[in-house]
Amino acid sequence: MPVNVPLQAYTAVLLVLVGMIFVIVGATDRRRRWLLTCSLPLGAGACAAALMTDPSLLPGLWALQLAGAFLLAVHGFGWQVVRRFQGRSSVVGWAIGLPVAWLLFSVFICETWKLPEASAAGRALVTAIFNGLSARELVRERSDALPSRALLRASFLFFLVVAALRIALSALLPTPLGGLPSTAWAVVAFNVLAIAQLLLTAALLIILVRERETLESERLTLRDPLTGLLNRRAYDQEAGLAATRAMGRVSRPIYGRRSRDQTSGGPLTLLVFDIDRFKSVNDRFGHDVGDQVIRLAAKLAESVRSESDSVYRVGGEEFVCLLRNASAERGMEVAERLRGAFEFAASTVDGLRIGATLSLGVASSDDTWPDIRALFTEADKALYAAKHAGRNRSVLAPSLREAA
Repeated sequence: MPVNVPLQAYTAVLLVLVGMIFVIVGATDRRRRWLLTCSLPLGAGACAAALMTDPSLLPGLWALQLAGAFLLAVHGFGWQVVRRFQGRSSVVGWAIGLPVAWLLFSVFICETWKLPEASAAGRALVTAIFNGLSARELVRERSDALPSRALLRASFLFFLVVAALRIALSALLPTPLGGLPSTAWAVVAFNVLAIAQLLLTAALLIILVRERETLESERLTLRDPLTGLLNRRAYDQEAGLAATRAMGRVSRPIYGRRSRDQTSGGPLTLLVFDIDRFKSVNDRFGHDVGDQVIRLAAKLAESVRSESDSVYRVGGEEFVCLLRNASAERGMEVAERLRGAFEFAASTVDGLRIGATLSLGVASSDDTWPDIRALFTEADKALYAAKHAGRNRSVLAPSLREAA
């Protein structure tokens, strides 16, 4: 019995066991349901190893040809794993269809006409296609910034280039790299490449899962559970980053991605607002209605801001809206739109005549990197001026230079 027979058998059993682990974890953890897809390439690899254990099980070269098709399916199912990780649906038909197409081409055309180079080139072509598709998935726009995603994309591109070289040199390389008679070094090189890609992809996917979970955990600590807005901690981090930039030091972006105002360097306008007489709303209608009023203020603040702006809930009924590249005039325009929309929407809540209103303080700075804390102080003073002037109004603070 050849030396590699037990090795292939052990490989098949190992892949089956690891695949079962992915099935169990994916089936029992809803957050990681996509891990079920990870069992597919392992299952295909186990089938390939089993067929190579004893090729005499099937007549002619069918066992080895099927093993080659299953190895191609490993790449196809790996593409499905990447799609699921990216939050996209599976297209298993393509992952199966291309290996089947190569199998039919190799058996009925290449074997009939004695074209081993064409068979090898076709096998490398399918491998290149799946690696290219996997790399393409990782280029798609994502809201999260995972450092290892670029590394995984680069690895797929590297193995795509390797497959392209195999296509170009299929008439010069021995099997399984090309179409010439097999040699020991070619078998070793092919297995080293296959194992290297499998281990590298698996390791990077594990790292990506950890990075995503860490990022999600960090995001949760920066979000207000009632409204979904950024919270006081996120605002304090943003203010701290602005102060650091103003002092000329390099800083790390918050909550896992680049803060939008890091690239703007333009004028900044701050809106500080709260719900007028909110305690009386809670006392008269109860905390459930009070929560609805808070969520309404948050929803309307999100609706009037632009994509580059941020809204924070910094207290019970207190909010901050950071307008980037916005003049004082635009700040007052946004404040008045928000105030009017809230006055109309909060007149009746859940069938109850609430009549809630907002008071807003607006402060603006033309500095390239303004001091957000100083801006907040001026906007807060303007907010109290709005309260003293009768509430349900917006007040613009003097510029920072005038205030100084």
